[in-house]
Amino acid sequence: MKFSLGRCTLSGMSRGIKERVQGVSIGVRLGALMVVMLTFVLAVVGLGSILLQRRHMKATVHRETQRLAESLETTLRAQMLQGHTQIGDSVARITRTGGVETVTLTNHQGTIRYATNQGLVGRRVDRSDSSCSFCHIGGGKAPRSRSSHGAIVRDRPDREISTAIIPIYNAPKCSNAPCHVHRKGQTVLGVLTLEVPYRESAQSIRSFRNWLLILSVGLSVLLFVAVVLLLQRWVTRPVAALVAGTRTVADGDLSHNIPVGNAELGALSQAFNQMQEKLRTSQQQLVVQEMLASMGKLAAGVAHEINNPLTGVLTFAEDLYEEADADDPLREDYEVILNETLRCRDIVKNLLDFARQSGPRQQKLHLLEVLGRPLRLVRKHADFHGVQIVVEVSEDLPAVRGDSSKLQQVILNLLINAAQAMPDGGRLTVTGHHDEATGKVCLEFTDTGAGMAPEVLERVFEPFFSTKDDRGSGIGLAVSRSIIDQHGGALVAESKLGQGTTFRIELDSTP
Repeated sequence: MKFSLGRCTLSGMSRGIKERVQGVSIGVRLGALMVVMLTFVLAVVGLGSILLQRRHMKATVHRETQRLAESLETTLRAQMLQGHTQIGDSVARITRTGGVETVTLTNHQGTIRYATNQGLVGRRVDRSDSSCSFCHIGGGKAPRSRSSHGAIVRDRPDREISTAIIPIYNAPKCSNAPCHVHRKGQTVLGVLTLEVPYRESAQSIRSFRNWLLILSVGLSVLLFVAVVLLLQRWVTRPVAALVAGTRTVADGDLSHNIPVGNAELGALSQAFNQMQEKLRTSQQQLVVQEMLASMGKLAAGVAHEINNPLTGVLTFAEDLYEEADADDPLREDYEVILNETLRCRDIVKNLLDFARQSGPRQQKLHLLEVLGRPLRLVRKHADFHGVQIVVEVSEDLPAVRGDSSKLQQVILNLLINAAQAMPDGGRLTVTGHHDEATGKVCLEFTDTGAGMAPEVLERVFEPFFSTKDDRGSGIGLAVSRSIIDQHGGALVAESKLGQGTTFRIELDSTP
């Protein structure tokens, strides 16, 4: 039980640590990772640099120690050949100028004859001492006649001292000198030992190491702050905006756009906005489809309930209008009844057409021919009094595929809307052109009316939305766009207040 409790406790602690780590922002985590990597690189480079410097420093000290030893040995030999037995001045001079700490001169019997430390003079050294290694290998009794090499340089890292041991041989010039007191057969007269400290150089390397450590820590801290700030700007904030955007979309708000930045996150933000726009369009299409389904049921009920009595009213109205004399004062009232009944019938028909959404009968068409019949119908329409119609459609426009009657319905609706937007008269221009880049055949209807405000332009294709008060049902443009969508094209509106309105039909050309 205790073991199980301990495992549960450790598991809970690990989960808590994991949750806290996951709660840290990506910028902080990336910054910490980069700092750890940089610190590791700096540590490796710094350690390698220090080791190389230390090795180079020791090699330099060893060469300098050997050079000083050889120089002192040469000087002492020359002085002894000249009969000078007081060598203290020469040793002191080299000690001062060469940075030598101690000098020891030992004769072939192992007795220290000279030392900068006067307390060592007269002492004997054991054959196992390093200064006897030239003659006695491993401290043996049988001496060697000559070493195979010159000075031996050894290092004492515990005291940070470089030691040079150089033998003094009995050369012919020395053994034949009148002052010579040694036998001619004696090979080694003594050993000269120098100790050169390198504490200052080692201390410099340690200071460099400490400085490098402080610099590395400082650079790591500065880099961490800089990386976190840059990642906060380039990564954390854009990612947070994306997260906020996804949550907003999840809550049902499709109007929120994420600011587009640069590089990959900018492309991701742009892709998210495009996805959101498509979602918004899909949602609007779903709403329209739901409205269409509801209107289909409503239109069927309206047609069933209204068409029969409406037909009776229309029949009696026509009879009253036709039987009334020309000078009958009620004839005008009968005409009003007849026209309003016809208007009611058209509204019901539009509802049925909008709800039915039957597919177009595809055939090859030329827009100039499709445009002809609607233009002939509207020229005598009351709304077109004072409206100048200008047609600028070329006969060599590429053909399109579609349903002639449905396209004529759309064109007729756009012509009437343009005329009603100019109650005091104006100019209606119908132009057609072929966009070779997209392969679209475009038909534009431009009026010189009052134009529309942006908020009105956004809703102009919504079902039942109308700016004509009681003159319109708000179905015409919704039906027109639905027909053009069925043709695989687009119906676009452009307008500015005081500058008129343009409706553009875009259809794919066909060979």
